[in-house]
Amino acid sequence: MEKIAIEIRHLQRTEVREAEEPFGGEQRGSSAMPHKRNPVTCEQVSGLARLVRSNMIAGFVNRPPFVLVNREPLTNGPTTATVVDGETYRLPTMLHNRDSIIEGMAALGYEMLGSWQIPERSVIIPCYPDRSALEYSGMFFRLKPMEVA
Repeated sequence: MEKIAIEIRHLQRTEVREAEEPFGGEQRGSSAMPHKRNPVTCEQVSGLARLVRSNMIAGFVNRPPFVLVNREPLTNGPTTATVVDGETYRLPTMLHNRDSIIEGMAALGYEMLGSWQIPERSVIIPCYPDRSALEYSGMFFRLKPMEVA
């Protein structure tokens, strides 16, 4: 799924423009380039694939030295599953608790080096606004060095 989503994102680039994801009436382009149509669904699919891959890290014997969690809808509330409604699609989405991700990565031996917010993207849950993610976020983790005794 991720490879297909990345391929569609590539084919939708301005200089290639061989394929295009549907663009809803409520959807906005980039603030710097309003004509640009961002492949939102493909970005969400590849983000979910990264999340699934990161959940598999616990089973690795040799853990990667760095982990990037990027473009994820993180909240301060409970982890919530919802469906993002587009004009021509519906996409299941998980809103994860920011603190539980940091604690989970710390339990695996990682330390957070930095974090950032992406305020132009959000997931709003009309019935539960307190569980909504008003912005997407990213975090960068590094495997802590082994202490020599």
